[in-house]
Amino acid sequence: MKINPFDAEAPVIAVFFLTLTLAMTGTFAVAGFLLRIWLLNKTFLLSRQVVISVRQAGLLAFIVALGLFLESRSALAWWNVGLMVLAATIFEWFFIPAREKRG
Repeated sequence: MKINPFDAEAPVIAVFFLTLTLAMTGTFAVAGFLLRIWLLNKTFLLSRQVVISVRQAGLLAFIVALGLFLESRSALAWWNVGLMVLAATIFEWFFIPAREKRG
């Protein structure tokens, strides 16, 4: 079965971007976890490192997939990228106080 991406309907495009986001999340999470252990030597509380890696990977995958979707619609501009990075930064700031309370 061949699908022409230029003539595909909305559900097909949505499933494509959903699977792309999930695949990137898994890839980024594994890479981020391994980099945390290897470069930062954070070998204590590995479960916490996994949670942080998955959260940050999901956020990065969402930004990349959203950027690719906007580019496919010819709607990507530098200020879109800036707003996405700003939103991701604000989202991550919400987790800093929770980390400081736990120690």
